[in-house]
Amino acid sequence: MNVDPVTILASFVAVSALYMTNIYPTTAFAIATDDTGSFLDKKWNGSYIINHPFFLPGMIGIVAAVPFGFVLANMVL
Repeated sequence: MNVDPVTILASFVAVSALYMTNIYPTTAFAIATDDTGSFLDKKWNGSYIINHPFFLPGMIGIVAAVPFGFVLANMVL
């Protein structure tokens, strides 16, 4: 495929989709066992696959992790 190994390592967090969808086990468990009602309001009711409370922190994490991954992969490889 002729893809640079640095690009593969740095982009893993962006393509794994664990932080964007609520299919990650700990995220799904946190949403399912919430007894405070904070996930039940109209903004974060989880009715859509990307409409959950972990979407924004996940997006921020991905935006920060990909450039950091490029820097770290260039240092290691």
